[in-house]
Amino acid sequence: MPTQKIVVYVEETESFPVLLKENGIVATEAMAALVKAWGLKFKELDFCAAKEIGLIDVIIAENAYAIEGRMIKGLLQINDVPIEEFENKNYSLISNCGINSIVDYIDSNFPKYLEGLYLRLEGDQNDDVAAILKVLNRDDISDDDKIRFMKKQPQQGRIDDASKLKTDSALVLAVKANWILPTWNNAVEIWNRNKDNLDVFWGYVNNPYCYQTLAKKNSRGIAWAEDESWGKDVAEEEKLSDEAMACLLAGMDKGIISSYSGKNATPSRIERLVRGGRIKFSKKLYIALRDIGNGSHITLAAMCIKDFCGEYEDGLINKDDARQLLSLGVFNQHYLPLVANTIKHLIVDSEELATDMAGKININNYAEIDESVLDSALSFITPDSLQCKVIQHIGGNSDNIRERLRRMSEPYKKLGELGTRPHINQWEGLDSFIEFLKSKGVVSSTSERTDGTIQVNTTQS
Repeated sequence: MPTQKIVVYVEETESFPVLLKENGIVATEAMAALVKAWGLKFKELDFCAAKEIGLIDVIIAENAYAIEGRMIKGLLQINDVPIEEFENKNYSLISNCGINSIVDYIDSNFPKYLEGLYLRLEGDQNDDVAAILKVLNRDDISDDDKIRFMKKQPQQGRIDDASKLKTDSALVLAVKANWILPTWNNAVEIWNRNKDNLDVFWGYVNNPYCYQTLAKKNSRGIAWAEDESWGKDVAEEEKLSDEAMACLLAGMDKGIISSYSGKNATPSRIERLVRGGRIKFSKKLYIALRDIGNGSHITLAAMCIKDFCGEYEDGLINKDDARQLLSLGVFNQHYLPLVANTIKHLIVDSEELATDMAGKININNYAEIDESVLDSALSFITPDSLQCKVIQHIGGNSDNIRERLRRMSEPYKKLGELGTRPHINQWEGLDSFIEFLKSKGVVSSTSERTDGTIQVNTTQS
């Protein structure tokens, strides 16, 4: 056995093949035996001289080379393998080079390949999907090395068919690295292969790139093993964003989730479930959401306002809830009287609610709203003409009308005070209002002044 100095000299002296050539030595069987006996791993080499004496064939056959960039690149080049893409696609190029002994040697020493070549090359390695799948599907490569390999790639989401990942562990790694393209078929593949570990599936679809893409694609025609309980699991899954949840449910053919408990609900999640036609209003669900305490019950009530009002009973909503409900404004004006009349017992006892309600009363809906609500909101109604319309609508005896007039803004409140003669600007509908006040004994007469205003003479008590 030679000394270590001789081994190092042979391995690291680029001109060693030249020395052999100059002395007429060719790579005979004896040279192959020497390479094997000494356990040589060439690190430097004059490739042209080595090829002339047949040393290249011996080196490749005996795997007598270090797995380093210069050596692999030189061996491929001297064997007429195009290496233009070696710097950024080296594993694909090696895998497809056609020299089986090199491919097998690299693959059987993958950790050394990573350290000695792959991770040392500057820049990303844009290997093709076949090469990536080859690495991921191998059981003899550690998960850490697979992850290091994928991280060197410049792109994510390049595996178009998740079924090409032969092992479940490879599938899990690819999901975690965001390497699987977002398609409904891939979603089904991941779901079916990870039913005992749904976190993998949630992680896949919860990626914004994934659910945003899936939402734009038709899911029909796929083998989606779904039922109502599956939809319930999706609707209640805490790990899913509201957007991802809505995307998954949109891919289902099943309709109403009748067993939805409200678990992990948020206002935006409830809104998406209602808009998607997945849940309906029920007092049981409303109470469950109310107990969560994040306002999702108000969203449910607002979006299902007709059903909420139809099933309303005392204690279902409090003053603060009612203010939130009115502030959302998601129901159209058609349902406002229904809401007002449903929660009138709260409005008449709360100045805050009466103020909120006043801002929603208008010329088109006041006639449908309960008189007790109108009376409570009267002093907070802003348009003078609407105040007058409300008073005419509510009616009553002269004392009640005087009291309502006193709660109006200037100058109309003067009409409710005895012995005054306020001057009022003209407005459309004033004449009918004055006639109404005359009929109730509040106004005795009016006269037009030179400045265009109307002097109103109130009656004495």
